[in-house]
Amino acid sequence: MAGELGVADRLIWQESTSEIAVVYNALDVLVSSSQAEGLPNVVARRWLAECPASQPTCGDSRALVCDCGIVVPPQNAEALAEGIVRCLSEDRDQLGRRARNRIIENFSTQSLASVTAEAISALTVNGTSIP
Repeated sequence: MAGELGVADRLIWQESTSEIAVVYNALDVLVSSSQAEGLPNVVARRWLAECPASQPTCGDSRALVCDCGIVVPPQNAEALAEGIVRCLSEDRDQLGRRARNRIIENFSTQSLASVTAEAISALTVNGTSIP
């Protein structure tokens, strides 16, 4: 298909690898075309590698992405293509740094533990559970 579309010389057909950080670091943009998804782990992984993203607004994607990538309506190939072009025209390094910082500040183990402790604490008053 790549040959038929005239893009075969612009694609890399990578063999399977366990070095996923190397793969993410080699990407200009990672595209997700999910129709439904909760909180996609691939977003966190690619952002740790400072790889900007274009993806549909399914699940928690819009809340997660904020200003760190491009979010488009699901099941809309034209919007996805426009999102990819926009993502490629943005400052990749700046988007990547914002994305990495967002994951570290909001979704690191330490951050999630702190938010969980606050939520549990909010359910108690003076060490007593609120009914």
